[in-house]
Amino acid sequence: MKKKSQLKYEQILAETVNLINEKDVAMVSTNQVAKKVGISQSNIYIYFKNRDDLISQVFTTEVNKMSAFVIERIETRPTDNLKAKFELTFTVLFQYALKFPKSMTVIQKILQSYAYTHMQDQSAAYSKANGMLVASLDAGIATGLLKPIDRTLLQNIIFSTIKLHADNLHRGRYTERDVPFDQVAAMIWDAISA
Repeated sequence: MKKKSQLKYEQILAETVNLINEKDVAMVSTNQVAKKVGISQSNIYIYFKNRDDLISQVFTTEVNKMSAFVIERIETRPTDNLKAKFELTFTVLFQYALKFPKSMTVIQKILQSYAYTHMQDQSAAYSKANGMLVASLDAGIATGLLKPIDRTLLQNIIFSTIKLHADNLHRGRYTERDVPFDQVAAMIWDAISA
């Protein structure tokens, strides 16, 4: 049996991220990943049980990367004001989306994919940052600050809107001067607040 290499593991994850970023999750195969990494397809299975395990580990890695970024910035500015927590979370997620657009795309594609439905049991509490957002959303709904609708819809409004705004900036569709993030954050707030 071949020995696992941390570098090879990271290369496999990175190439999978690149492939998911380029195409639909369902279209990414272990054979394509192996070719990109320069190894045989069977070597993928040294690191991952199967394709779903590979996608799951890519998702977990990207979400943990985003979580670390968000937590590092939010924990330095603690507040008990729920609206201020949301505003800070919006801003930090936007910073992440600007800095790591591929990561946001991969997270969103996996969340929307058929593969994610098979991963939900293992990724229910997939990150500390998500846990914090979920707790804030639940508190916001319970106190009447937020619309009393399913939390996943609120999460989607936040994540998708921020990602789209960052994508539009990256693609040059408009500039930050044309559409400042403050306007986008206010729009998100209007969409989710009661």
